[in-house]
Amino acid sequence: MDLNKTMGGGLPDQPSLPEEGVLPHEVPKPTVGKAEIEEAVKKLKEYAIAKEPLDQRIIEEERWWRLRHWEYLRQKSVEQRSSDGETSKPKPKPEPASAWLFNAIANKHADMKDNYPVPALLPRESADEADSKVLSSIVPVVMERNHFRDVFDDSTWYYLQHGMVAYGTFWENSLENGLGDVQVNAIDILRIFWEPGIEDIQLSANLFICELCDTEALKAQYPHLPDEMFGKQPIRMGQYIYDDFRSGMDESKKTLVIDWYRKKQVEDRTVLCFTKFIGESEEGVLFSSENDERYAGGWYADGEYPIDIARLYPVPGTPAGFGMIAIGKDPQMYIDRMDQNFIINMDQASRNRWWGKNDLGINTEQFDDLDRSIVEVAGNINEERLQQIKVSPLDTIYYNMKQYKIEELKETLSNRDVSQGSPAGGVTAASAIAALQEAGNKVSRDMISTYYSTYERVTAKVVERIRQFYTEEREFRITGQTGYDFVKYSNQGIAEQPVGTAPDGSTLYRRPIFDIKISAQRRSPFSQLAQNEVAKELYQLGAFDPERAQMVLPMLEMMEFEGKDKVVAYVQEGATLLNQMKQMQEQMGMMAAALQQLTGGGAVESESATSSDPAPAGGTSERGGSVSRSPLGRAHDSTTALTTSPKSTEVRA
Repeated sequence: MDLNKTMGGGLPDQPSLPEEGVLPHEVPKPTVGKAEIEEAVKKLKEYAIAKEPLDQRIIEEERWWRLRHWEYLRQKSVEQRSSDGETSKPKPKPEPASAWLFNAIANKHADMKDNYPVPALLPRESADEADSKVLSSIVPVVMERNHFRDVFDDSTWYYLQHGMVAYGTFWENSLENGLGDVQVNAIDILRIFWEPGIEDIQLSANLFICELCDTEALKAQYPHLPDEMFGKQPIRMGQYIYDDFRSGMDESKKTLVIDWYRKKQVEDRTVLCFTKFIGESEEGVLFSSENDERYAGGWYADGEYPIDIARLYPVPGTPAGFGMIAIGKDPQMYIDRMDQNFIINMDQASRNRWWGKNDLGINTEQFDDLDRSIVEVAGNINEERLQQIKVSPLDTIYYNMKQYKIEELKETLSNRDVSQGSPAGGVTAASAIAALQEAGNKVSRDMISTYYSTYERVTAKVVERIRQFYTEEREFRITGQTGYDFVKYSNQGIAEQPVGTAPDGSTLYRRPIFDIKISAQRRSPFSQLAQNEVAKELYQLGAFDPERAQMVLPMLEMMEFEGKDKVVAYVQEGATLLNQMKQMQEQMGMMAAALQQLTGGGAVESESATSSDPAPAGGTSERGGSVSRSPLGRAHDSTTALTTSPKSTEVRA
């Protein structure tokens, strides 16, 4: 097992910074020893205790997501009965699990997949324009090498279910055949621990990322460590309830590996320190950047934790949020409980049951055996001694109540029928349905916009890793509209560059900065249909007529729709071409007038040459002269044509 790939933080066997360092600053560093590790473990335990409610909520929501919520409800019922002093086990009941909540989450996930994010980098200074164009091309390639489409697909499920998703942006030395490259992972929230009471994870005093790793694999990777160091688990992380494990994960053969990040203020700079360790003593330190002079400028040059958390519905005082399961599980629970009662009522009404006195005298075994034609009876049978149990059907008000709960769930989670393509209110036109879907997708667009904000920070960290570690030139294949090209790039253009000297004698550095804009690579067919409707309306209004450009451009400036910049460019281009054509026509008219003045108006057109018997250029006319054509298309007879030169004018017979 490679801890590089397991934890995503890099290992010390290959330096993450070159020997000479890419940062111009050198700062003193303390040593991580026994006291620091003990303090780190103490902080980790405090963070884990404070985070237990969040972990339990996520584990519970996973059971709701997999339609296993009856197990959770049954467990709660048993706990409640035990607290009330009841020891008898309740009789099993039917446990229907409808998927209204599941469907709402799946619908929103489809909306997010239709809007896969693609970053574009915009320069803040003209000197950085070339690098911004190249980075805009290679950053998507880096994400593609990380199989980020799969990461995006899985993480958006988590984002919608639990209201948060964490991305880690690391430098991985083992990628690209040892050359190293950026690695972007989605990290389970159960594995991350931060300081309680903070909303921005970058403000946490410490950040821990933990992973249970196979003990034997660790011993093979670190044979110099004593055996008693392995198998230690300073904290117990929350574990999901797995379907493929009878009793959950076997943790007896696991060792907790801890990635510890912390920030230090050194002079006017924030330095990020990184330590990887196991156990609770200094002997378990696998690596520490503070103990290695190569990392005097910090583990990552930007000084930020490599974790970014996207929150769907934020909660004050924590970087975590809550998602659609937290909102929709109560209506879903009542829907399923009503289904349970309906099934019980149906089961009771569909079976014949009887009231009978104790001295009825009926052989009950024969009575239960439906294959017997005779049932023995002692005494008389009448309605006073034997009466059928009648079950009254439920009133329609209860079925209406269930429908109200379904509608409540749809409205609460913005999963209306029209958003799934079902016509409502007699609307059948495709364009009208598309317009209603666009209007009803406000919540989906809000979810996507919130996610994009976090993806901007992830992209910024990818650029920072490129700035820090792309010290050697590497080649990328960039796919364009007409094929693909190969681009070579290194961090030479975006690394810190000296620009002068300060009054105190220190060197001033310039650091290129880019603004990041996230756009959707793919759109749903319904969005495209709505876009096509906008295009048709603009065409019908004559917006693409160059003669109307002066009126159309102000109208377009007031409008907001996808691709407006391209439409404005087309209209401006058409107006420019029209103006150029008008200028050319004016010039040709002026040339024709000047030519007519030069000929004195005496040029004779040969009707026979142009209509009845046209002669080719350089041919002869009926009078024996040669016929030629001017640039304006007129045929001139050489017997009467005037040839004018700057010095003299002569008439040729």
